[in-house]
Amino acid sequence: MRDKYNVRRRLSGHGLAQPPFQLATSSCELKAAVERLGLPVLIKPNDGYGSQDIVALRFPEDLDPLLTPLDDFLPMQSDYGLGAKASGRLLVERYMTGTVIGCDTLTVNGQHRLLGLHEKSFFEPPSFAIRGGCFTPNGPEFELVERYLFSILDAVEFDWGAAHTELMLTANGPRLIEINPRLVGAKIPRLVGYALGRSIHSDVIDLHMGEWPPGLSDVTGVAVTRWIVADRPGTLDQVEFPQWSDPRVRDFEVLKNSGDVIRPPFDNSDRIGYVMVCAPTRIEAERLADAFVSECRIRFVQC
Repeated sequence: MRDKYNVRRRLSGHGLAQPPFQLATSSCELKAAVERLGLPVLIKPNDGYGSQDIVALRFPEDLDPLLTPLDDFLPMQSDYGLGAKASGRLLVERYMTGTVIGCDTLTVNGQHRLLGLHEKSFFEPPSFAIRGGCFTPNGPEFELVERYLFSILDAVEFDWGAAHTELMLTANGPRLIEINPRLVGAKIPRLVGYALGRSIHSDVIDLHMGEWPPGLSDVTGVAVTRWIVADRPGTLDQVEFPQWSDPRVRDFEVLKNSGDVIRPPFDNSDRIGYVMVCAPTRIEAERLADAFVSECRIRFVQC
């Protein structure tokens, strides 16, 4: 699962719909892959994560060497953390448009269970940073996505554990972005827990004991997260949160430290903090989360 090209090859072997793709291990192969696939394309590390080192080439002017120096992409020296370092292999694939969703599943002995879907929203291009997400517990309206999702997990022989699979809902149907053989990151399992009324970390422990976690239908609502970001570059002093006592606001936190250099969001590492809310409906949850973020105040160190 940590080899995106291998995943694409597995799906191709099973005849599953996905974007055209090519592997590049040198600058020459990278330029040839871009030319062969044609614009628009997405270039991303074969083994990275967290939306790091991703480049979108959408228009002919994007191929200008001064804007996108393809000759300088490799070799890569990036350290993605958690033991993952760049291997010098890039995946080039068709750039897709649509709605990005994350699918959280638990699997025991090859049997999958969909917990729900995250619909992700992004900051304006050229940023690749996620603005926030809305987690909706599983329901009959997700049947089409569920069938495609389970066929992907079966194709790569994922038979045990938690997975967070990202899909793009395109005009031609769902298409795979990537499979993460783990719980969703960025503390979002906490958000899932708020919506389902239980600890997903406890569920994963049960799962690895060979048991389906009990009570997966204890839904409490729709959960939304919004990230707090800077509107200009500078050095962080502190973040002042609104003094609310609304029980629908379940959690908020600052992830940066005083003295850290911050900037407007370009990738996910630029996020300063977050708020998580849970409410009976999506509209109510999103309005509340947006209002909370709008009242946060980011204080900069004065030069």
